[in-house]
Amino acid sequence: MKSSVDVIERYVEQLEKDADRIASKIERLYHEAEKGYELTRSNHPVGAAQRGDAKQIWQDPEGETKNLQDELREEYESWYAQAEELVSTHLPQRTEEFERRRTDVKKYIKLEKNAKFDPERYVNGALDYFSEQRNILNAIPGKVEAEKLSLRQQISDTFSKDEIQQARELLDEELMRAAGVLAGVALERHLQMECDEADLGYDHNDGIASLAQTLYEADEINSTTLSSLETLGQIRNDCAHANQQEPNEHKVRKLIDDTNDYIRGRGV
Repeated sequence: MKSSVDVIERYVEQLEKDADRIASKIERLYHEAEKGYELTRSNHPVGAAQRGDAKQIWQDPEGETKNLQDELREEYESWYAQAEELVSTHLPQRTEEFERRRTDVKKYIKLEKNAKFDPERYVNGALDYFSEQRNILNAIPGKVEAEKLSLRQQISDTFSKDEIQQARELLDEELMRAAGVLAGVALERHLQMECDEADLGYDHNDGIASLAQTLYEADEINSTTLSSLETLGQIRNDCAHANQQEPNEHKVRKLIDDTNDYIRGRGV
């Protein structure tokens, strides 16, 4: 089953393909319209052009150029409507900027911008404004992924802290095995979250040592941390297996305290 991030990524990818086609048509429109632009001058005497009184303007499009323009306007508005929904939902702080660039792009598509003396700059201006919109849109999947990881971390930290507290209470009741197993579960969950954040694959049946090894091989933790986590994993395993010797209080307390420190970012 696809996650919400996967769905958004696929949606943005499709909008990017549509945007490529729109950009290509903007260039085609420019080349068609270029055939019909003309130089207009004011009625000032000689030298007016040098004073900036001369400009290039586009003739009203007709025939194939008009059809291309109408088609482009329709496709751009459709693209904008879909993209704006994503932007307003996931990047609301950039909605105003996204909307403002729509006005700029539409002026270019309508051939309302003066061509000046370098008509080639016309299409570049249109594509620059359009690229700003595309950049905003392409920032959304990363934003959603970050929010998802942040939420998962908050949930994981909340559960882990609760489990650590429960483990301490079990230890106070001299229930060594139960206390060690619960602390081990909290540590495993946190290591899984670290693997997720680093985009590392792992088996959900992996224990503390295996998860630590995965992080070590990806240079996410150093050899000292790996060794410490392996020691905690062994204590947790001793607590989980009834055929092992009863773990002593010192080792179980170490597992609980070190797990708490690691989850809080203080290392082990």
